[in-house]
Amino acid sequence: MSRHRVEERTRWYESLPLEEKSALFFELEHTLLALSRFFHLQNHPPPLRTQASWDSEVKAEVQIVDTTLRRLIALLERVLQAIPGKDFFFQTYVETQLLKDREKELLLTTRLQQNSPTESLYLLFIGIKNFLPLTESLLALPSIKVPTFLSLGQQYILTLVTNHYFNPIHLQGFTHLLDRVQNPVLKEVIQKVSERKKDVGYTLLTLHRLSRILRFASPFGKDPQSLLQTLLWFTYIQSELHHLIQFMEERKEALPVLDTLAFQLSLDSRKVFLQILRGFTSIE
Repeated sequence: MSRHRVEERTRWYESLPLEEKSALFFELEHTLLALSRFFHLQNHPPPLRTQASWDSEVKAEVQIVDTTLRRLIALLERVLQAIPGKDFFFQTYVETQLLKDREKELLLTTRLQQNSPTESLYLLFIGIKNFLPLTESLLALPSIKVPTFLSLGQQYILTLVTNHYFNPIHLQGFTHLLDRVQNPVLKEVIQKVSERKKDVGYTLLTLHRLSRILRFASPFGKDPQSLLQTLLWFTYIQSELHHLIQFMEERKEALPVLDTLAFQLSLDSRKVFLQILRGFTSIE
């Protein structure tokens, strides 16, 4: 994302009359990114990540995708409803039900230009919402195989990377808007450490972010589907840990403490994903 768009997005965000918007956008952006990582089989526990055959059953995984899409739509609706002077839901009705074919095509061409964060967010909302008929139809089938799951993922990732202002893949990194450290003790430690060792500061900030993300992995109910939904966040954390461990290992000679931490994180990560979460989607 260009610097101009980052600055415009920041101004737009700060002017948005929405309560608890920092927490809302933190969840929105990490849910968008978590779902993207969920379509990468290497982030899953065995047997899915280890089977060479594409004949594996992934209906449970598609159910997780469907539930996540619905959560994303709810989050996006909250933001859109807070934008003054806009009735996006009436606008959606007009665009889908009242316009003629040629008018719809011209309007879509205009939408793709994404001249503002508001237009970009609305385009993301429409794109995410259009996946629901696909997942609903897939879940009605007796069986879903890996190639279908991966194709669905490619279409989802394409929706993200073509978005100008709300592509979490391009927004990776720390921002003062979404990564504020509220704990005063931790904030002081990070500030003092960062002055001397930026690599340690980065590691602490990443671990702090992962601790916040881990809260989303708490089941929202006692039913099996609620428990199954936590796999989305475990696969996301697995992916983020992989990048963090790689970061620390590349700097272990200059700062040996990172080598020790990387070893322990790698050990615990393998234990969780190769043993504890093995066959997680087969729970009853």
